[in-house]
Amino acid sequence: MKIIQPEKSQWTVYQQIEDLKLIIINLSDCSLRPCNNCSETCQTCGSSKCTCNCSVKCPKSQENLSSDAVLYPIENGIMPLVYCFNSMNICQTCWSCEGHNDNDGHLEKLPQIWFYTDSFMLLRVIDDCLSILSAKSLLLVSWQLSTTYTAKSSQQNTFVLKPDLNLVDGINLAHLHKDILVIAEHFPEMIKKGSVDYINILNKKLLAVT
Repeated sequence: MKIIQPEKSQWTVYQQIEDLKLIIINLSDCSLRPCNNCSETCQTCGSSKCTCNCSVKCPKSQENLSSDAVLYPIENGIMPLVYCFNSMNICQTCWSCEGHNDNDGHLEKLPQIWFYTDSFMLLRVIDDCLSILSAKSLLLVSWQLSTTYTAKSSQQNTFVLKPDLNLVDGINLAHLHKDILVIAEHFPEMIKKGSVDYINILNKKLLAVT
């Protein structure tokens, strides 16, 4: 079977470029705290809105990044990825799990993060980043994006990022937590670069048409 490339109108290309530009702008905006609920006074500059000391190591971040800090604080194993997504300011996280073993120590629940977005270009860039990390052998297993449950009242679609353990043996929770650290470390710069690369490709398509 031959896969035919769908035709793109100029309007579609312009839309995609604007979508990517917004991703880059949000990634470059360092004025917003990753934790929207945080109102702590900064010990460095005295502001309650700065990002001077914002980091995944902040003792308040696990509470502030959760919509219900008492019952559902962010778990340690997934915290680096939750913080990463919120610090990039490109989508809204809505659920996460660090993964869990059963009573015999076998992997029972996969670590994962859910987020809202209507940006299909963002999904393409994220998927490309995951492929690059796998190709460079920086990840112990492949990670995948997929759609997941979205409430009918939600205005945006919900997606999940989780490991793909099909045809993979010998992987434990510690391995997956190492992958989480790698993804969290590389995603901000990779997503920014990937967005810029896509813009350049799309601009060339526009030039070819005009």
